[in-house]
Amino acid sequence: MTNSAFETTLSQLLDAPRITSVTVARDRVLTTVQQLKQDASGYVNQLWDATDTPVQLTRSDDSVSAVEHCADGRIFFLSSRPAAAADPDAPATAGAKLWVMPITGEPTVVVQRTWGFDGLKVAGQTLVVAMPWHSAATTDKEHEELAKTRKDAKVSGVVYTQFPTRYWNQDLPHSRTVLGVAPLPASGEAPDFTRVELPEGRLEHWDVSADGTRALVTMSQHRGNTPDTVQTSVVYRLDLGTGQSTELLVSTPQHEYSAGEISPDGTRAIMNVATPWREGTNLSMAPAVMDMQSGQLQDLWPQLDRWVTPAWLTNTQLVAATDDEGAGAMYVGGVDALAPTRVTSQVDTWRTGACLDEARFYGPVVTDPQANTDTRAFVYAVTSGIAASPQLLKFDLNPTAPEIVDPVVVDTAVKGQFILHV
Repeated sequence: MTNSAFETTLSQLLDAPRITSVTVARDRVLTTVQQLKQDASGYVNQLWDATDTPVQLTRSDDSVSAVEHCADGRIFFLSSRPAAAADPDAPATAGAKLWVMPITGEPTVVVQRTWGFDGLKVAGQTLVVAMPWHSAATTDKEHEELAKTRKDAKVSGVVYTQFPTRYWNQDLPHSRTVLGVAPLPASGEAPDFTRVELPEGRLEHWDVSADGTRALVTMSQHRGNTPDTVQTSVVYRLDLGTGQSTELLVSTPQHEYSAGEISPDGTRAIMNVATPWREGTNLSMAPAVMDMQSGQLQDLWPQLDRWVTPAWLTNTQLVAATDDEGAGAMYVGGVDALAPTRVTSQVDTWRTGACLDEARFYGPVVTDPQANTDTRAFVYAVTSGIAASPQLLKFDLNPTAPEIVDPVVVDTAVKGQFILHV
């Protein structure tokens, strides 16, 4: 015997669209939305413009990722979707291609290569990509030839020369990651990437300064680690013009470092500092601000007893969302503040069943520090709760004099409220 009402409710829950990412630049708001494929056999992330009335920009059965804005209104993104016109010179295993969507018209492929692209950032007039690269290749031509030889020989194995050999849920790839840097191409042109080698190890995180001249990378390296310390995370400053790397921070058994966003003026960066769980020591996470030149660390908001991942509002003010005893909270504070100021209302989560609609979690905050000022900044965050479907909220904040504000719901492709009764 089946419960038709429950089956209908479950189907609605599984089929409902969900916001998966948000990007904002120059007052333009773009989202990716997880939707059913056209044949309802799976899910795909589609690109939407939610600036005014929501408009769906892509409709392929291949997902869109790494969405980046350009000052002239173009949108760059990565996708493995097939090109509109067949390219006889296209690689057989192109992977994720680099696409551009003009101000008007359909998106077109800018660059495609064997094994594709892993990441994308637009910084000023510079385009930076992360690319899987054959471990034995030194040129683009060698990479294509070696990758084709491997594919034609139907080789899938990997020979590892040192530990570790896998991440917690997958084997480490047979390629290494490099960065590609190119001037932002004009419409109808393809970028000519200059390869920038990364320091030894596996790339964990990377960010690029607003002027496109430097990158901050976190590499996972093997430095004589023991089974208790499988890997060592090392933070480097990378000159994208010369390829020179400078070691700034090395993780220790007591503290693990991972780099976050670079400040708008490029002088500082957010650093996530983790204290691993050891005998006699509890696991903890604390934010810090690092000087990009010296690597010196400064504790951020030391009196805030919450795990946060801040984002830059301006050169001196930051915003962060976090869990707060089962509900969500958002904070704004300066780099020198002992504690930030809460800008969302307190929710009493100890009132049984009375706060389901209020106790909503805020996802990663998104803002445009290049457009913000010391007295006004717009922050976007996807919020969700037990009894409500995700919504995109817009906060109008004063960075230097923050106070509790009421956010505005942004109209997106995700409509209404879905409540599951059990």
